[in-house]
Amino acid sequence: MRRLLGLGALTGASTALLIALPLCLPVLLRVFTADVAVGGMLVRLLPFAASCAFAYSVASAAEGCLVAARDLRPLAMLYAAWPPLAASVLFALARGPLSLPGALVAWTAFTSVHLARLATFTRRLQQRTAAWCND
Repeated sequence: MRRLLGLGALTGASTALLIALPLCLPVLLRVFTADVAVGGMLVRLLPFAASCAFAYSVASAAEGCLVAARDLRPLAMLYAAWPPLAASVLFALARGPLSLPGALVAWTAFTSVHLARLATFTRRLQQRTAAWCND
């Protein structure tokens, strides 16, 4: 379990660093676009994309550990909750007081959902590990 989580964290961290690299080396933005406005939007999106990639990788590893442990009922309930949660976050960001532009709404929502997955799955793993140690 620790190895899988470690590999998820390593994969997520390396992916996040690669995504964020153009923030440190702005010349890399020209690889994607010569348009200054598009480059500016990329600069705004990259931190969200990097955070999302990290959270997704570690949450997916934690989810795999829960599946391997056959902790399926809480996972099923969470799977049922994610679509309405994601839709609510998207709607709140698009229509709420922030009213963010489309791409920023999407990446903020994706990041929020995957951070919630990360927190939920790692917390569940902590509970499972504590229960295993007490048996």
